[in-house]
Amino acid sequence: MINEKQKSILEVAMKLFSKKGYHATSIQEIAEKSGIAKGSVYNYFSSKEDLLFSILKYYHDILFEKIVHLDKDPSLPPREMFVKQIQIQLEEFVKYKDYFHMHMREQAGEMKEGMREYFFKMRAQLHNWYEVRLRQMYGPEIEPHIYDCIAILSGMIREYMFYIISENIAIKVDELAQFLVHRIDGIVKSFDVSPTTILNKTLMNEYMKSSCAGQSTKACLLSLCNDMKKTCDDLIPNEPYFEKASSSIDALIEELEQDHSEPRIIIIEGLLLMIEQFNIEALHPSITEFRTILPSLTNTH
Repeated sequence: MINEKQKSILEVAMKLFSKKGYHATSIQEIAEKSGIAKGSVYNYFSSKEDLLFSILKYYHDILFEKIVHLDKDPSLPPREMFVKQIQIQLEEFVKYKDYFHMHMREQAGEMKEGMREYFFKMRAQLHNWYEVRLRQMYGPEIEPHIYDCIAILSGMIREYMFYIISENIAIKVDELAQFLVHRIDGIVKSFDVSPTTILNKTLMNEYMKSSCAGQSTKACLLSLCNDMKKTCDDLIPNEPYFEKASSSIDALIEELEQDHSEPRIIIIEGLLLMIEQFNIEALHPSITEFRTILPSLTNTH
């Protein structure tokens, strides 16, 4: 957990990055705006890149903690939950406008490769969350078209966010959330008339695997395990099954780190199944990506 001083530095840095860009902002400027000495910034963050990563993780965790919180409300039907979670996503975009302006600006190409990989992972997590929700709402009928629906929904949200964040157009996010889900209803119905698909599971598997570019398959799987571990630590420390879920992730990490002549896929899959049985919604994106990448472990070992 970050303390108040770290939070203050993050907020100042985020505003400067949003206004001037990452490369045009110096640690000296961040220190002056924060009212501290330059050396004090380095007491909390080892570099400007570390500071930017901390901003990304901080606001990303705020967004997903609120989204995941709704999953614990059993009274909400899937459709109402989907609308509310999209509304939360939009509200956070508006609330932290400077952050998401920085987010869009840096995605345009100013960032180092490592930063682009982190943005990719954030985007993949959102895509996987949409996938879970769309299946709950529309059932098996949506399966051939689910990736096209995700692309269409993501594109609509991104375009409306541009108007809200960059053009300062006043849009009511509760109405927008309802509007977007109604549009997806219409798109799903249209597949009965025109069943053509553009995106499919094979294409999306390749897309997800590309998040491991520059890493070995084992390193990528370990990275996903560490993400799951962090999610448990950050979001659900008081859940009754937390200890067992965390222990299962530790066991999976330990198994992946073993130097066997051949990876023990049966043991890995058994541990992953055990983690899945806890049904922790926040872990679903990482588990989905893990399952997508796992077959490559035997091919590249």
